[in-house]
Amino acid sequence: MSSSEQHRKGYWATPVLPWCILKMRLIITHFHSSTYAVRHLAALRVLHNVPEGIVAIGNTRFASYYYAAQSVLNCLPLILQLISSGVLDLNPVCTSNYPIH
Repeated sequence: MSSSEQHRKGYWATPVLPWCILKMRLIITHFHSSTYAVRHLAALRVLHNVPEGIVAIGNTRFASYYYAAQSVLNCLPLILQLISSGVLDLNPVCTSNYPIH
């Protein structure tokens, strides 16, 4: 096994990365299935000049995860604003013991 393969597998072996991917998938799935959430996020994106919304994970390649994660990170302050204002509640979406916020 090459050093780059070992390095890459080291990232996947950490307990934090699968947890982050799980949370990212839950957020993406919620926004792709809830027109209510999408409408509110779209309105905030216009107000805060965030040009791109949440991007779905295409195939299982790393780049797809990267772009999906980047889109969630770009929208995260807006999502947290929706949660803190009571417009959106993502805690029922979470299936693990850790809340999203």
